[in-house]
Amino acid sequence: MSSDVIQPDLFGLAHRLQSARNPDQQAQILSDVVLQEFDRFYLDFRAIPGRAKSAFEERDFPQSLLHSQNQLLLYGERMHALASTLAAQMPASESATMLWDELEMLYRGLVSGRYEADLALAFLHSVRRSVFMAEWKAVDYSVGIKADASAAGISEMMASYPASTISAGLLQQILDLPGFSTPYRDQAGDAALAAQQINALLSSDQGAQVVGVDVIRGGFFRNRGAYIVGRIRLTERPVVPLILALLNDEDGIYIDAVPSSESAAHNLFSTTRANFIVTNDHYHELS
Repeated sequence: MSSDVIQPDLFGLAHRLQSARNPDQQAQILSDVVLQEFDRFYLDFRAIPGRAKSAFEERDFPQSLLHSQNQLLLYGERMHALASTLAAQMPASESATMLWDELEMLYRGLVSGRYEADLALAFLHSVRRSVFMAEWKAVDYSVGIKADASAAGISEMMASYPASTISAGLLQQILDLPGFSTPYRDQAGDAALAAQQINALLSSDQGAQVVGVDVIRGGFFRNRGAYIVGRIRLTERPVVPLILALLNDEDGIYIDAVPSSESAAHNLFSTTRANFIVTNDHYHELS
């Protein structure tokens, strides 16, 4: 079980539900309770990327693995904890389905327009299925999600650099994007070697010229490593991956590999070895 598990503090809920004047009031109480517990979960969930970054900087590899585990387990643990509490405290009723339908209508209104509205609604449906041990049913999670596809929104998610070649100077700028508190071991030297490797890869694509580079603001963390992820825009084809794989030892952070071929990028992101933790809040746009 995750070390971040917090049991819901719903003391007196059964009395509040029994004292409610009508089912509508019960539904309002329950919708507020579910949203309260979702907000607690989401706050803790969004804290994990910052902790993963700190663990990488401090070379605290056991904590890196723990944060990865927590990211996978936290949703289920919080959801099941709430569901078991509700199942114990909700009054038995033949109209339970109608009550939960009313609850959902109120809850949708509460979360509509929030960036994480789809996740909030998924949380509610997970709790409901767990309470009633029901089978999964398809659900429409489009509740006014605020994904920002504007130029300003994209610039918050991604840094863009006009370029005609991949230079060491450009890669040094890119290496600064994650904002590590730990210094690089030899940033200039690593950037020069990485630039040579990337340009050698690009030279095999005859006729394609570099026109720019886009890099996601933040880092991708998994196990002992961190990754800077972006793309190189070309004239003769859409894009090629730009990935810098980083490690951290007693001498500082360094580039361990440049897996920027399409096959290497595919293997990196399709592996089931462990999940990535990403220090970028724009997950709708990233997907």
